[in-house]
Amino acid sequence: MRTYRLVNGPMKDRLDAYLSNAFIPAARRAGCGPVGVFTVAIGSESPSVHVLVPYPSIEDFVALPGRLSADPSYTTAAGSF
Repeated sequence: MRTYRLVNGPMKDRLDAYLSNAFIPAARRAGCGPVGVFTVAIGSESPSVHVLVPYPSIEDFVALPGRLSADPSYTTAAGSF
């Protein structure tokens, strides 16, 4: 579970673009998924986004950052974020 705490403004759109165009496709290519994205719009933690990433194993959890940095599609798509 990853939590992104945001402030009102353009960051929400940038995070949405990063998740849909870079992180989720790369995580799927690395064998993770399905990835769930949940937005908190009301309450003390709003605005925030929770990203639930199921991993096949603890080894895959540990390996994901290295797999992401070695994925050229991910690094290109995530560059602006």
